[in-house]
Amino acid sequence: TGLCFLRLSSIYAPQEEWHEAASYVEANLEPFDCLMFFRVGQGAYNYYAKSHPRQINFTDYLDKTKQAGNFEKISPGSSQELNDMLKTYHRVWVVLTHYRVFGGVDAMEDWLQRSGYSIFDQKQLRGVKIILYARG
Repeated sequence: TGLCFLRLSSIYAPQEEWHEAASYVEANLEPFDCLMFFRVGQGAYNYYAKSHPRQINFTDYLDKTKQAGNFEKISPGSSQELNDMLKTYHRVWVVLTHYRVFGGVDAMEDWLQRSGYSIFDQKQLRGVKIILYARG
């Protein structure tokens, strides 16, 4: 058996500007936009957000390696599923926290680029990075 401690303050840390991040995204959100997160960022964002448009947890689509649980890539089946899901959305807001998903951010950025998305805008807050991707 093991003992695990979880500090709630490490998820919703005051040094991270989640309230500002949620306000910024909500002020700039358009009808055909969706949000993409990794699991930890999604929980923190939803805690502060007033509205909850379509959200995608990218972690659910990544394949893990056998060593150390690092994320290696997105499988072709998961890639197609994501592409089908995003057909109706023109822009994708990616909201990242300081918490790093090992290899996941690189896999997500690579997948978005290969799927025809490019960076349209970026905003760096304390502990939170917001990247707006658009197709074309």
